[in-house]
Amino acid sequence: MLLPSPARTCELLFGCSPWPLGISLVVLVLGKRNRFSMKPASTSALLGALVAVTVEAAPTVDELYPYTGPKVPVGDWVDPTVKGNGKGFVRLVEPPAVKPASSNPTNNINVISISYVPSGINIHYQTPYGLGESPSVVWGSSASELSKTATGKTVTYGRTPSCSTAVTTQCSEFFHDVQITNLKPGTTYYYQIPAANGTTASDVLSFKTANEAGDSSAFTIAVINDMGYTNAAGTYKYLNEAIDGGAAFIWHGGDISYADDWYSGLLPCQSDWPVCYNGTSTQLPGGTVPKEYDTPLPSGEVPNQGGPQGGDMSVLYESNWDLWQQWMNPITLKAPHMVLPGNHEASCAEFDGPGNVLTAYLNEDKANGTAAKSSLTYYSCPPSQRNFTAFQNRFRMPGDETGGVGNFWYSFDYGLAHFVSLDGETDYPNSPEWPFAKDVKGNQTHPFANQTYVTDSGPFGSVDGSYKDKTAYAQYQWLKKDLESVDRCKTPWVIAMSHRPFYSSQVSSYQAAIRAAFEDLMLENGVDLYLSGHIHWYERLLPLRSNGTIDEVSVINNNTYWTNPGVSMAHIINGAAGNIESHSTLGSDPLLNITTYLDQTNYGFGGLTVHNATTLSWSYIHGSDGTEGDKLTLLKRSASAGTCSSTSSSSAVVSSVLSTATSTSASIAVSVSVPSEATTVTEVVTSYTTYCPGSTVFTAGSSTYTVTEATTLTITDCPCTLTHTVSNGATITSESLLVTVTTAAESAAGSSVNTNWNTTVPTGGASPATTTGGILAPTVPVSSSGYRVIALPSLSSVLLVLLLSW
Repeated sequence: MLLPSPARTCELLFGCSPWPLGISLVVLVLGKRNRFSMKPASTSALLGALVAVTVEAAPTVDELYPYTGPKVPVGDWVDPTVKGNGKGFVRLVEPPAVKPASSNPTNNINVISISYVPSGINIHYQTPYGLGESPSVVWGSSASELSKTATGKTVTYGRTPSCSTAVTTQCSEFFHDVQITNLKPGTTYYYQIPAANGTTASDVLSFKTANEAGDSSAFTIAVINDMGYTNAAGTYKYLNEAIDGGAAFIWHGGDISYADDWYSGLLPCQSDWPVCYNGTSTQLPGGTVPKEYDTPLPSGEVPNQGGPQGGDMSVLYESNWDLWQQWMNPITLKAPHMVLPGNHEASCAEFDGPGNVLTAYLNEDKANGTAAKSSLTYYSCPPSQRNFTAFQNRFRMPGDETGGVGNFWYSFDYGLAHFVSLDGETDYPNSPEWPFAKDVKGNQTHPFANQTYVTDSGPFGSVDGSYKDKTAYAQYQWLKKDLESVDRCKTPWVIAMSHRPFYSSQVSSYQAAIRAAFEDLMLENGVDLYLSGHIHWYERLLPLRSNGTIDEVSVINNNTYWTNPGVSMAHIINGAAGNIESHSTLGSDPLLNITTYLDQTNYGFGGLTVHNATTLSWSYIHGSDGTEGDKLTLLKRSASAGTCSSTSSSSAVVSSVLSTATSTSASIAVSVSVPSEATTVTEVVTSYTTYCPGSTVFTAGSSTYTVTEATTLTITDCPCTLTHTVSNGATITSESLLVTVTTAAESAAGSSVNTNWNTTVPTGGASPATTTGGILAPTVPVSSSGYRVIALPSLSSVLLVLLLSW
């Protein structure tokens, strides 16, 4: 990335008119996370003595081959201007974080967000122009006494277009980060961003530091993936309510703003892409079309693959980022927003459409043209829109402080949980976005432009050896060290997330690659739950061992699993926060037996609550009305199972758990240690579901049930008395009476044993269990929201709840 001219420097930093001569007040120092280290940093060293303020420009990108597209790509053939002229797609606006004091501001604080750093907080804010001084905040433990000052640093990149061509309150080009550390855990502090170089001071704001590792207080976080703007209004509403209700922070697993869908309004509808916006009979996956899509197409626009606002929020890549971040201000300035990368952060585009109109536009500067074939390369996007550049500048995660890399991989503790953020897009063998090393042939040291692809990125960490060897990557080495150093006495829960799922009923080759990179490490080190997105639906899987085998003995019932350290993990795919591309659908593909809950209809987000050292719960919250669509409870066995020890020295404990967990006896009796604050509730129900972990014959009331493999049953020979143990909001339900259970072998011999099936769930007036393929299959009554249970012969080992349009 080239240094700007002195005149441009003045314009960017201070909003002043261009100077006629080269007097430089600032130098743009090249950042350390360069794409290919193609640009030397010596220029900045030469000029360093002349400057009073240092602004870092990070990262740089490879520019060996020139960019040949339009000066500013605009995704609107009718109105290809930066600010918009009232024609074509509407140019949306969202208010800035700080309302300017004047009606015609020369600079402004447009975005504020906070994130955790060890023992403190990072305050991130964005302006269109520089501050003329180091960024700072005043802060204190009281809103009325902000007696301390912290300073930070500023980064920038040569965004396309620059803020000098945009509206001051709708554009960000300078990104400021101020860290306040050595703070008390779990404590509220107050701060204000002062005015500088034309900006207006912020209101007095507040943040709360993370609970100390080991703090046993219960807490809840919000988990979102694949959000964007177009269909995310409901998610936004209830996410805001969750934060106001006390959610500690937001964990965002990639595909953040969908800025790269700026061109969706240019792409004509096509049969193999299920989004077609025409303003009258719009088609979206699942058949549910929000009322916003009834908005007529602007005059001159054609039916396209975009939303009712054209390309997601805006028809410019950078404006999509600006608008999304400003929309999120009411949330991100109240609660830490912890992000990690997704595929939509990589570059300005992923693929072309009918007629290869994007290839013609970006490669040849031909508006509304066509090309013979799609040939988008790494050099098709403007330099500032490659290699995760916007993602690296617009957020500040604790990668550097936790041994990771920037916003790509890092970890942090909160109370009883250790959270691990991973880069599922780059920096492992066969990653979906790959480095130039995969593009070169033979003795090449650098690929030709036509050998590259538009989303080529990274590596962002070092690769000590072959790029085909996972252990050579810094990310793998960091993850191994991080997981092995977890203190399970302080943080018994370990939760990991990347953008890409390991498994799904929507099978793809990337899943095998990311499993090969990280799954063994996670299982070996006792990760309890793996979260992901990318697929635009909500899907919950059964606990899975290596290579996707179901860990039947860890399934208590459809909504409750045991953790099984060293053996299996729970998996949740939550990629339906509301992006422009709408929902994924299974179509004619088979639903795999690993899937226990699938929602292809609703948008929403996840709420994860750590109740105590042995109980964690999850809810999927619908964006339509805030109701709970799905829930899961994870339970740990008692402390004797060895969770209270560092994973680096717990091999004996893991072996003990393994020997218990792999038992195949049909008479397994599990128990839950009940904390002193637990309460017991007894009720009489008309039916309930129960999980049978193996082949068995048992009698309940006057009915005899034969099970040939692990399955979930609905018992209807009631009334039945159930006892619920309630602890910190988590419920464990048990039958009050023993039932007779006979294993297959014992049935032949005429013997039987008594087992207390201790994890039943009441279902109300369920219909009798039905038989499919000779195996008892569960049934659950259809609710008013349109849930319908489908019992399939090949899926008899799980209680499958598939959301369909009612």
